[in-house]
Amino acid sequence: MTRLLYQQESYLMQFTAKVTCCKMSEKNGRWLVALDSTAFYPEGGGQPADTGTLAQARVLDTQLQDGEVWHLTDQPLQVGTVVQGMVDAERRFDHMQQHSGEHIVSGLLHQLFGLNNVGFHLGADQVTIDLDGPLTADQLEEVERKANQVVFQNLPVRAFWPSSEQYGQLEYRSKKQIDEGLRLVEIPGVDCCACCGVHVVHTGEVGFIKICSAQSYKGGMRLGLVCGGRAVALAMQEHRQVAAISAQLSVKQPQVAQAVCQLAQRENAERERANRIQSLYLRQKAQQYAQKPFVFCTQEGMPGDTVREYVLALREAGCELAVVLGGTRQAPVYALCGEEEKAAAMHDEMKRTLGCRGGGRQGLYQGKLQNWDEACVFLNRYVD
Repeated sequence: MTRLLYQQESYLMQFTAKVTCCKMSEKNGRWLVALDSTAFYPEGGGQPADTGTLAQARVLDTQLQDGEVWHLTDQPLQVGTVVQGMVDAERRFDHMQQHSGEHIVSGLLHQLFGLNNVGFHLGADQVTIDLDGPLTADQLEEVERKANQVVFQNLPVRAFWPSSEQYGQLEYRSKKQIDEGLRLVEIPGVDCCACCGVHVVHTGEVGFIKICSAQSYKGGMRLGLVCGGRAVALAMQEHRQVAAISAQLSVKQPQVAQAVCQLAQRENAERERANRIQSLYLRQKAQQYAQKPFVFCTQEGMPGDTVREYVLALREAGCELAVVLGGTRQAPVYALCGEEEKAAAMHDEMKRTLGCRGGGRQGLYQGKLQNWDEACVFLNRYVD
């Protein structure tokens, strides 16, 4: 079995170890290397695997199986040789920041609101936490504020294996029952959680914690958060965006949200005005076909929603049956409206003859057509 150096010293990025096994991977033609000890963290507990190098070989992945850590490498290593391992320190520290920040947030959520972390994933962009209950916007702000206070306090982060005497006396978070090999990660007054991952030594090393998303999920809530370097990158990106919007709207940055709301209100008002004008125009346009038994109109470039509105205006003008063809010649759309029996019969005929794809009921149908010219030839046959 491999001696797990990362469990004793999370900042250990360089080490030497003896190669105990090297075999070809059956899946991808790479090599699987086992060592007598390793500082490479294998994927598990929601945390991704470490990468780096072993001698001249690149370590592409690390997995734990039956107590043995297997390093997936791009070249073989000779059994019995002593090699130097180098963990990708930037990747490892990022994972340590994210994972430790997640412990802080999950501990506070449980402490403040009695919510449990039922799912954790450390992704390439952000950490996701699945909770067994909802949170309000005010509660999310409270958690984020207190989480960063924990960071500022620079509290110790301790990983340890409780003794048999301690085992039954400690309160800790865990998603499943652990009967042996229990390892706890403790932040005094904040959290104690069963965890096999690597963490920072003091909370100040987490940097900055930012909850960046919250959505309902399976009766509870899924949070997205970033910590440390990721949080700084997000803050810089959002600042650039706010600065760009501020310059575009000619307002100061603290006034951007208000200015955008006002702009959206004006846009909505203009859209409503345009819709009223369009509806009036379509009704007036439809009057030229008033009371006709069948009307077929081509309106190239007219979007589907407007095609539907126009055919309803034709029906309102007294047309017994009306078909409007719109969209583009490459992607034609149609709308059909009329007396229920006539409209249903016409739509069935269009489906059989033109292969149109669409549906509807009670005298109103709409959808897509395969060929503009074929539709025109077919429908013009019904025009008086």
